[in-house]
Amino acid sequence: MRKLAQTLNSRYFSRPNYLRIQNGPVLMMFRPGRLIECFGVERCAAILPSFRDDTGVEIFPVAKTLAPRRAYKDVEVGVLKAAGFLAITAYNYADEPDLEPAEGRLRSSYDKMVDGYEKVWQERTRRGCHCLISCRFHRAGIRGRGTMVRTHPRPEKFYEMCQRAKDYVDPKLNAVIVECWNEFWEGTYIEPTTQFGFGYLDALRTAFFQDNSHHLDVTPRQLGVTVPTYPEIPVFGDRQIAAQNGNLVYNPGFEKTYGWETYSRAPLVLDMNVRKSGNRSCAVKPVQLGIKSG
Repeated sequence: MRKLAQTLNSRYFSRPNYLRIQNGPVLMMFRPGRLIECFGVERCAAILPSFRDDTGVEIFPVAKTLAPRRAYKDVEVGVLKAAGFLAITAYNYADEPDLEPAEGRLRSSYDKMVDGYEKVWQERTRRGCHCLISCRFHRAGIRGRGTMVRTHPRPEKFYEMCQRAKDYVDPKLNAVIVECWNEFWEGTYIEPTTQFGFGYLDALRTAFFQDNSHHLDVTPRQLGVTVPTYPEIPVFGDRQIAAQNGNLVYNPGFEKTYGWETYSRAPLVLDMNVRKSGNRSCAVKPVQLGIKSG
């Protein structure tokens, strides 16, 4: 943990554009329950402030809670506060009952999502949770056809969600969390795209920064900046997939130094019989949510 604090400080906390709340660099923990399971509440309450000794700065720790419908256990707000977290938020509210379509249907409008989020804010902010907004959400990229899809998302509706969220912002924090910048796999992103241009960013600016409306939208290419490419994760075409007998894993040999885990948190089972290249391979059943690098 001390090494982590030093690394975060040298790479991120020291940057002038790093997010700060109450003059402390924000450190969000995606699964704070795991930290508490490892160290206990009292030791966590001592560890988080001790980051100051290793970095010279007073961090602002934020815990991400899980929606109550999740299969794994949620961590109570009181426990998180006792463990030293100064604010609490979420990743998204996709599994909240108010956001689910009626009668098990797999399609629901973004309008329902806007209404549903406000109901969640009314309950969550009373418990001390941070305000969270989302431009859309569905897991078609992960689960394929068997998942619910939000229909008709558009910047003007996202603007409406932003406007409603302002009534639930904690004045002491004066911040709203947006989910997400570029989570294309889960269909939620405000990053400029060909479809909507800078519409989602403009919606944020108009809703929250009305006194600073003048701006210029430019793309990396317009600035003469080379658009980065990511050869580490190549895009597989039909020919490459066929060459692997239908294996959709881009690195079936598992020769990289990082680890892997399943989205469903089920144990990852290595299977040498399905090996296509390298020394290690993994079989993923169709009912699983797939695997990701860790």
